[in-house]
Amino acid sequence: MITYEEALVIVLARIGWIDSWHYGVNTPFQCVVLEDHTIIRPYGWYFFYQTKAYVDDPIANASDVLAGNAPILVDKEGNMHSTGTAYPIEYYVEKYDKQFGVV
Repeated sequence: MITYEEALVIVLARIGWIDSWHYGVNTPFQCVVLEDHTIIRPYGWYFFYQTKAYVDDPIANASDVLAGNAPILVDKEGNMHSTGTAYPIEYYVEKYDKQFGVV
């Protein structure tokens, strides 16, 4: 079983720099975890993230906002799971609650 801090390191390794070619620019975005938004479940943590530039100054850096960045679940075994953006986060939490046997 891993700790929250270890899960945070795992997710930061995944999202620390996002290739920006998806967004039509040539510079990668540095991303940060929005720890105040983390959802804690018995089986792991749902991490939300955004670009550091946008978090630091949303008005000046409005063009740096990520859209469609689905929260990432890191389970207590250290595995990452994709959620999605087609439904509210509650849908994905319920889905994984069932998968991990939390009712």
